[in-house]
Amino acid sequence: MTTESTNKTDNGSETPKRKKRAPKDRLALGISLGMLFGTAVGSIDDDIALWIPIGVMFGVVFGLIFSEEEDKEE
Repeated sequence: MTTESTNKTDNGSETPKRKKRAPKDRLALGISLGMLFGTAVGSIDDDIALWIPIGVMFGVVFGLIFSEEEDKEE
């Protein structure tokens, strides 16, 4: 038994509703991408201990910005 709700289309077939992403999902995505960026730059610069926190910082900022834009559209 599934709890997914469905939408009926014009031709009668059912398609599952898509869930909107929660703001926490955007924040987690931003943090992980920032950490990836920080690791890449840190390995090139040979100073990973400096660049991982910088990448996480930028990831948090961008994650919050993108989650706020989604809230404004609703």
